[in-house]
Amino acid sequence: LLIAPVFIANIDEAKNHFEVRSEYTRQTGLALANQWDKNVLSVGILAARASATITGGFGGTSLTSTTTLYRTSATDLAAGIYAARQAMDEKDVPEDRNASCFVRPAQYYLLAQSTALVNADTTYGAGGNYAEGKIIRVGGVPIVKTNHLPITDTTAAQNANMKNTYNADFSKTAAVIFTPDAVGTVKLLDLAVESAYDIRRQGTLIVAKYAVGTGILRPECAVELKTTT
Repeated sequence: LLIAPVFIANIDEAKNHFEVRSEYTRQTGLALANQWDKNVLSVGILAARASATITGGFGGTSLTSTTTLYRTSATDLAAGIYAARQAMDEKDVPEDRNASCFVRPAQYYLLAQSTALVNADTTYGAGGNYAEGKIIRVGGVPIVKTNHLPITDTTAAQNANMKNTYNADFSKTAAVIFTPDAVGTVKLLDLAVESAYDIRRQGTLIVAKYAVGTGILRPECAVELKTTT
């Protein structure tokens, strides 16, 4: 159960010359959406590290660069994306399932500055725009810029009693490529917002909630690009 609470004190509302509850409510919804996004990306990486889920199937793929090159070299990162596509092809992942590559802004703009990837002549194709700082795709894989890709060790946050399976050591993760088949999400309770007045604290507590969970479906449809340091 994902929750996002905010408390609005009466005294603060009295001081304001504008209405704030609608914005607070919108922000709680965004907080839930952001956490859900982080959970999906975490599971995508864990899928790349997972073994086959059925007998005779394929497991995920983890590709490692020398030192930090997947994070610091556009050429190596692009080569890693091509290698990820090759790994998926060799594991019979359908090409029409539209894999996407998720990277942090630092790696996104690293790719956007590579003339080999944004050159629009017939040799390279139109993969991006240097003037606008955009990179559309590499090797046919759309590049998605996100701050939600985990790049730290979150193992300490693991809680077996809460069935929290989204944490691991992501400190060496540079990018993840996966198709919609790699992970699955189930929803028990749809997005809802509740509010209650607390007479003890003289204010209103607003809580947005969402009962939703994500797990691994087909690990062969996910590839992690990671560094050695």
